[in-house]
Formats: sequence, structure tokens, C-alpha cells
Amino acid sequence: MRLAIAWKALSECASHRVLLDILAEEHNHRLLALIEGEMPTEGISPEITCHPARTLHFGHPTLDLLSGWMEAFNQFSPEVLLAFYEPYSLQATVFSKWAIKRKIPIIFLSCQNIDRKLPLPFCWMEKNCLSHAQGGWFLNREAAQRARKRGFRGVEAVIPLGVPKELFDFPIRKFDLESPLQVGFVGRLVPEKGVEDLFAACAQITCVAHIAGEGSFRPELESLAARLGLSVAWHGHITGQALLDFYRTIEVLVLPSRTTPTWKEQFGRVLAEAMAAGVPVIGSSSGEIPNVIGSTGLIFREGDVSSLVQRLNQIQEKPQLVSRLAVAGRTRAQFCFTWEKVADSLNGLIHRTYGAMG
Repeated sequence: MRLAIAWKALSECASHRVLLDILAEEHNHRLLALIEGEMPTEGISPEITCHPARTLHFGHPTLDLLSGWMEAFNQFSPEVLLAFYEPYSLQATVFSKWAIKRKIPIIFLSCQNIDRKLPLPFCWMEKNCLSHAQGGWFLNREAAQRARKRGFRGVEAVIPLGVPKELFDFPIRKFDLESPLQVGFVGRLVPEKGVEDLFAACAQITCVAHIAGEGSFRPELESLAARLGLSVAWHGHITGQALLDFYRTIEVLVLPSRTTPTWKEQFGRVLAEAMAAGVPVIGSSSGEIPNVIGSTGLIFREGDVSSLVQRLNQIQEKPQLVSRLAVAGRTRAQFCFTWEKVADSLNGLIHRTYGAMG
């Protein structure tokens, strides 16, 4: 089947391109993929054509528009359009109009799990896209329920993201109980990610905090770490091999997200990555975190520092628990979070969506 795909993640996270290879080589699809920036020159299936595109910015991310795609899509004449954008974005509206005109089924991607009214014009754009979309890929069940309430009547699938396969090759680390606990965080440095709570908890145990990420809240976090006298290693924003190496450094990953009126954790890919690497995980109760972790990690009440301290103490004091969580987490990641699993589920969604066009 001929598939055209537009997805920012293909440009921002090169590891996501594995999904294209699997769809082409194992599921016999031909793909035209839009890529921004440096074009891949090797390791790409001959059934995949990468076409350059550029994002035009208009003040708000949901108003961004892609340029340089329409002629290529017209010539390729896809049988299904994979427009992996939130349906309230302007680009999703443009893709929807293009697909409707050509009677091509369209599948969008949504992870929005906050059921709130959107301002104009986003609510109009979302209603239009949802009412015309034939398929939806959702990163969490709440996003699917939200879309249904707003008029989506197409085929749906709740499918997680995959993780780099190299993580599964990491040897499961043995703890040094005599040394400070190596605590890791990966993500944006913004208040809702809850790093303040992590620092408050770290101040009550013997540890080194490893922080991978950047954001507007970093100066406040640096000041807080200094006031608390914490030992913090600031790794900055890291990707690729540097991120893989980060998971070798830490002994536990913590995702202490806090729910706000406009956001809660929508997936938590870093949890899946750490689990694949054999690193025990601790997550707050925000959004999708408990569903990603399942029974293979530890959960604490979001915003409750004392609860987080208890979980960190469990990791620090119970080596048998740590070993069990490391093995169980990797097993869950192998079952749920490989790109092969994602491709299998997405392939099923593609065929069901195409068949629903009648």
C-alpha cells in the first residue's frame, strides 16, 4: 500500500524512522516521508522515499505550516495519508482538506488527554478534522475518549511509542550500596515536570541527581539545588548515543510530573526507554504514567514529596526489589514498547482504516 507520512518526530528523533523501515520491509508498504533538516543517506529501505519539507512558524506551534509537500504528495498519490498531527493544529486542517478532495483516508495522531474547551480557532479546526478523519492513532485511552466526545467516528487504536532497540542490550546494572544513589531525570525543565519535587526528595537521601534536559525553568532549579546543597549533574538536552549512555549512568529514573489545568503526562517515553535499559523507574500518578509503568515500577502520589522519598528509599535499601523491577521492566518493554510492536499495531490500523472507506 502507498502511504504518505508527515510527522515532526521523524525529523526530531531519528530513532523513530525505524518505524518506516518496518512498515516497508515487514508489511510491504511503499512510503513517502516528509523530513526536515538533514536527509538520511543510509539505512533506509528502497521502498521509502524521503522528501524535504520546511516548517513555517506563525507565533504558536499549532499554527505551524509545512511547505514543499503538496506536489510530491500529488505525484505519489497515496492510498492512505498518515498525518501525525494533533487534529486541532492548522497543518492537520490543511492535510484534511487535501485528503477529502482526493477521497483518501487520513489517520491523525493525538495524545491530548485533558478534556477542556479549546479557544478559537483551534476548536473549529479540531471539530473539522475529527469529523472527517477515518482513523486515529492515540497514545493513551483518554485521548481516544476525548476525540470521540468531539465528533470522531473513525477507526481507532491506542498504540504507544517505541524505544531504540540498543537499550535492550544493556547489561542490568548491579547497585553499589555503599555509594550515593544515581538518580536520573529526562525531560523538559518546566514546572509541570515536577523536578522541584525530585530535588526536595533528593535532599532527604544520599544521592547524585542527573538531569538531562533544558527549559525555561532551569535557572530556578539551579538556585533550588544550590539552596538545598544537592549534588547535581546537569547533562543538558541530549539525544542519540548520548541519551543511551545516560541510561548507563543512572540507577533509577524518576518522572515526577504534576497535573495542571491544561496538561498532564501524555505518555512518558523516557519511562519506556529506562525500562528497556533495565533501569528501575519511579513515576508520579499524573496522567498516563501508571499505565506505562504497570506493575513493573513504583508509583507515588504526584506532588507528594514524602511519598517520593519512600519510593527512593525502597530503591536504595532493597537490592532484591531493584533486581526484580529491572527484569520486570525490561520484559514489559519488550512486550509493549518495541518499534516492531508499534508497527504491527499501526499496520492493523492502516488496513482497517483503508477498509472502512468501502
